[in-house]
Amino acid sequence: MAAVARLRLIYSKGGLARFLAHLDTCNVLQRAVRRAELPVAFSEGFSPHPRVSFGPPLPIFVEGEREICDVELVEELPVQQAVERMNRTLPSGFAVVEASVVPLKAPSITAAVRQATYRVAALDGELGVTEARVAQVLSRQEIVIEKESRGARRSVDIRPAILALTVVEAGLEAVLEASPSRTLNVFDLIREVVPGYEPAWLGRLAVVRTGLALAADEASPVAPRPARPRVP
Repeated sequence: MAAVARLRLIYSKGGLARFLAHLDTCNVLQRAVRRAELPVAFSEGFSPHPRVSFGPPLPIFVEGEREICDVELVEELPVQQAVERMNRTLPSGFAVVEASVVPLKAPSITAAVRQATYRVAALDGELGVTEARVAQVLSRQEIVIEKESRGARRSVDIRPAILALTVVEAGLEAVLEASPSRTLNVFDLIREVVPGYEPAWLGRLAVVRTGLALAADEASPVAPRPARPRVP
């Protein structure tokens, strides 16, 4: 059956769920959609699959406050009923915080997303990032890092993807580009900004993606909530 509506779910992912990779997260949400008995549309062909799409991957070790998932439906369903059904079936660490209906012809999440906002704090004390350090980073014309992909190393300038960087009471807030043409992993930023950062610090950091901003002409922009400094 053809889809008649697209339901946009805004969900949170935290606690132990932050250790799930993107594919595992997709599987969790797709199972929840089936168990909630949402009238989801399926693709055509020899191997039909539910028409459920997701926002940009959330890195492992990062919590999300307002992640995005679109579900195409073959029947209209009251939004609040869909939220309640999903929250009854989602496992610990996941919760749908709100939902809305967007036009079927609206751009996909992947095509519409433009920015991601993050909050970074230390669980065992101060992060050690000063306003002077932030100013120094933002004053640089280039910030070139080495990235490895499929066995090949290449140099990438991440400075254009750092849109805003602010010291807050409990740590750091950042707005990073997350568009189809360019995206920046928050840990690449942390590596450049936090003094003495090492991968072994992962267990000491509280990293949260607080929101995703969509293109201005998108039907249902999902902006980050106002900053709430996280106290360890």
